[in-house]
Amino acid sequence: MIVTFVWPSSSQYTGGVVVLYRMANALARRGAEVQFVHGPKTPWRVANVGEITWFDFDPAISHFVVDDVDDPSIPNSDVVMIPSAPARFGLPVSVIQGHRMVNPEWERANYRFRGLKVVVARWLAELGEEYGVPVEQMVHVPCGIEHDLFRVIVPLDRRPVDVAVLYNRHPSKAWTVARDALERVRIVRPELSVQVFGLADPAHDVPDWMQFAIADDRRVLAEEIFNCSKVLLQASWHEGFGLSAVEGMASGCALVTTDNGGSRDYATDRSTALVCDRGDAVGLAAAVVELLENDDLRHRIAAEGIARAGEFTSETSGDRLYRSLADYVADPGRFQAPLGPDRVQDPTVPEGWHLEELDLSASDETVDDGPRGVRVSAVRAHSPGSPREEELVWNIVWTGAVFDRLKYFVASQIAQSKSRFRFVVNGCEPGEVDKMEEFRAKHPDRVVEVMHVFDDMKAHGQALDVVLDSRDDGPCFCLIDPDIKASAPFVGDLLALLPGRGAVTSGKEIWSRDSVLPDGHPGVAGEFFIGSDGFVYGSPHLAIYDRRALLEVRDRWSVGLGSAGPDLPPETMVRLEKMGRSFLVYDTAKVVNVLLNGDDRPLIHRDLPQLLHIGGLSHYISPSGYMTTADGRREPEWARWERVAPRLEVARYTADLLSSMIDEREPAGLPDVDDEYLRTVLPMVREEVVDLVERYRSFV
Repeated sequence: MIVTFVWPSSSQYTGGVVVLYRMANALARRGAEVQFVHGPKTPWRVANVGEITWFDFDPAISHFVVDDVDDPSIPNSDVVMIPSAPARFGLPVSVIQGHRMVNPEWERANYRFRGLKVVVARWLAELGEEYGVPVEQMVHVPCGIEHDLFRVIVPLDRRPVDVAVLYNRHPSKAWTVARDALERVRIVRPELSVQVFGLADPAHDVPDWMQFAIADDRRVLAEEIFNCSKVLLQASWHEGFGLSAVEGMASGCALVTTDNGGSRDYATDRSTALVCDRGDAVGLAAAVVELLENDDLRHRIAAEGIARAGEFTSETSGDRLYRSLADYVADPGRFQAPLGPDRVQDPTVPEGWHLEELDLSASDETVDDGPRGVRVSAVRAHSPGSPREEELVWNIVWTGAVFDRLKYFVASQIAQSKSRFRFVVNGCEPGEVDKMEEFRAKHPDRVVEVMHVFDDMKAHGQALDVVLDSRDDGPCFCLIDPDIKASAPFVGDLLALLPGRGAVTSGKEIWSRDSVLPDGHPGVAGEFFIGSDGFVYGSPHLAIYDRRALLEVRDRWSVGLGSAGPDLPPETMVRLEKMGRSFLVYDTAKVVNVLLNGDDRPLIHRDLPQLLHIGGLSHYISPSGYMTTADGRREPEWARWERVAPRLEVARYTADLLSSMIDEREPAGLPDVDDEYLRTVLPMVREEVVDLVERYRSFV
């Protein structure tokens, strides 16, 4: 069996590339005739194999350094480990090492062809099924590690460094989340020692109190970093596998990791690791503190981690890979059945990630496991010239008498951001402003002012228009609802999407099943963010506007955030009709958002996992009017509309739960509801609200 690998190799070590090299060695040791094509030509490709000093290839492997993959000097083969190679190289195979890392179409193409897919983690096989790949076309070949190198040398109780953490500028590695978590640990453990390691000098800020080391020498990584560290922190949003995490476990580090996909193959919570939600800097910090303050737990986690890491061997993986390729060659038809429907409909690149298709000059800032021999680099979350999180002022419109209960949500927003906040008073009851001023006095660096706008409650957008006209907070105008809980930093993810756009919005209500505006609907209500044709109407609940673009649209079309439809000038109505976006009524900011799109300043909407928006809570706690239901219950007047029944149920339960938690009473049990969707939502609300009040009781 002749097998061809293709990769435009560089002289630098990267995890995704070493996996291919090890696969090549494993096949050569089992008698396959292996040829490795180090091409196509790129500015950072090696001139000869001797430049790859960090890896020892099996001497039986034939190497070709070429400018074109189809170079005539390369012999034909039976199998080629890339799906897009010329047909003469044999049956195509893709080696899938990650997801949401590079160009979405490249990633889709690695699944959507008829042939064998080799996945390095089980979750990638599950994803393949979503892409419509029959299970028979996929084989799980986990990454093996070098156990002669990654092993325990320094006893667990004699390690001088508290935490080791990988630095990689790719947004999937979540460096800013890791840094935030460790800064939180340092608050309770001022003597905290941290060793950051990476393959190149960092592009992000690394605090002075952390040590940074280039770890391109594998022996240095094993002996001087992993073996000197008590805890290894992996904060990634996504990991194809997470090779360095398993190498650290094998070296005796107790692992703290997010549930990032690849980690599920080796990180079992409170057994082989402590596992947290993605983006949860608070939870990661708590896990690190727990391990550093409980040596017995740390030693047990480390010991179980060592045992689990021992299961990942090159021999086992090599045997599985060789058998799969041999079966493929013997009976190709087994692996070439038609594909099923592609059910991966969500954007492949996550919120806040800007990926350049190619940046071959950035050879030290590359993705470890990009497919198909293409190297890409990630743009920094903060681009030069774009607004910084610290520059933003979030406007929160307050109505009625809700501050005592909803201030806990605002506390979470403050705690999970570096921005400042303005409280906008819109028809609040007597005494509410005094409570807001007390809160402001407690956090004067975060709440810039309590701004009285209207004595009587007006439309939300009208209040925001007053702020827009009378306050200049810099390049952005921001708004956020007071019933949104932030469980992790969120502003950076949204700011990264703003350059070149009129606004970025977020904040889907938890009760809402679908944010798509139904065809033929007479108005654009607040919960509808997207048209059935993909047009972005945006959210009135959380938004960051390019202030200049917003003012230009306002002045050009004589509209505001409070424009609702009947008040629009004739020329504006004509414009909306020509765009096919004419409705009887528009909720807050919808008119402005439509016109921003029409003036080539498009909106983008992204819902973030670290944000929980209850929705309708202010209008439930302190509505503009009440009604009495048939069963004698006093409810907000808006409860009469059948369409808002889920919103009413969630708001009612949340309000009751908040009151119980704030008053330190035992909360009532979950309500018995017929709606299956709400039966899954309400337990989540309970968990999040209990955590919210307990976490921020002292803050407010």
